Amino acid sequence: KTLVHGDDFVSVGSRAAMAKFRKQLEKGFEIKTKVVGTGGGEDKEGKVLNRIIRVTEDGWEYEPDQRHADIIIEELGLQDAKPATTPGEDEKKWEEEENEAPLRSDMTSRFRSIPARINYLAADRPDIMYSAKEACRQMANPTEGGWKMIKRVGRYLVGRPRAVLKYEWQSRESPCMGFSDSDSAGCRKTAKSTSGGVIVKGTHFLKGWSRTQQCITLSSAEAELVAMCKLSAELLGVLSMLKDLGEIQTGTVLADSTASLAIADRKGSGKLRHINISLLWIQEKKVKEELMFEKGLGTENPADMMTKYLETVKSQKFSSMLQQVFREGRAKDGLKVQKIGGTGGRGVIA
Repeated sequence: KTLVHGDDFVSVGSRAAMAKFRKQLEKGFEIKTKVVGTGGGEDKEGKVLNRIIRVTEDGWEYEPDQRHADIIIEELGLQDAKPATTPGEDEKKWEEEENEAPLRSDMTSRFRSIPARINYLAADRPDIMYSAKEACRQMANPTEGGWKMIKRVGRYLVGRPRAVLKYEWQSRESPCMGFSDSDSAGCRKTAKSTSGGVIVKGTHFLKGWSRTQQCITLSSAEAELVAMCKLSAELLGVLSMLKDLGEIQTGTVLADSTASLAIADRKGSGKLRHINISLLWIQEKKVKEELMFEKGLGTENPADMMTKYLETVKSQKFSSMLQQVFREGRAKDGLKVQKIGGTGGRGVIA
C-alpha cells in the first residue's frame, strides 16, 4: 500500500515487497529512502511530510511537527511565560464587552497568521482542536478577546509543545467506532452549537473535528442530531477507506443523547416538525445495518473535548483515551526553527 503526496512516497508492506518497489523506483528516479521497522539494520524513526513516525516495542507512534508550536510561542512572545494547563477557558460575563473591542489594525495581519498555524497543528493534536476552531472564527474581524484566546493557546503550548499519538499493537478485528457530542447554543453571540466528533479503531485515533453548526438549532436534541449526522457521514467515509484496504467492518456510533438516538431509531420525523428532514437519512443507515447506534456515557465520550473548554482533569482523561501523550525535549529527527539573514528573519529547514 502506497500513499503519494506530490513527490513523496510512503509505502507499507512486507520487506520483500518494499525491496522490489524500491528497486523499481530507483530505475527511473533518484530517490532518498529510509526504511522504518523492527528488523535489523532498519531505522526506528523517520519523517513523513515533517511528521515523525516511530516504531517501538509497543507499536507505532505519530508525532506532529513541533516547529509549529515553537513558532506560535515565538510570535506571541511567550518564551518565558508561565504555562497554562488547558488551551482555553470561557470568558467571564464582565469580560465580554471589553473583549469585543476591535484589534488594532497594525496587528490584524499578524493575528490571522497565528490561528492559521494553530489550525494546521490541530489536525494532529486533538487536545487543541476546539481552541483552534474558536480562534479561527476570529480571523475575519479580530478582536481583543481573540488575541487573548490565542495567547492562552500559546501558553498551553509552552507547557506541552510536544505531543505524541500512540498506536499500540492490536487485533485487525478491532471495532471501528465514532463518538459524537454537541453543546447546545454554546456560542453566546450567535446561539449556534458546536459539533464534535472522534473516530477510533480499537484504541487507535483516526480522525477528530470541531465544527460550528451552520444553522441555529431549536433544541438540544436537534443539536445532538446534527452532530451525530456529521459523525455518521465521516464514519461511513472511514469504513469505505478500510474496505479499500481490505477490511470489511460495520461502524458503531456512540452518543450520550438519548433523544437523538431515539430519532435515529424511528422512521420519519413524527411530531418533531422542527427537525430538518435532511438529517433523517441516518434512519435508513440503521435499517440497512450499515451503522449501529448505541448509548455512550458522557463521562467516557472524548468528543466532549471537541465541543467546549474542559477543566484540566477531564482534558487529560480524554487525551489519554485517544492515546495522546506529552513528552519533554524533541524527537531525534525533529526539525528546529532556523534563524536566517541579518534582519531577524526566520526560516525552516525541511
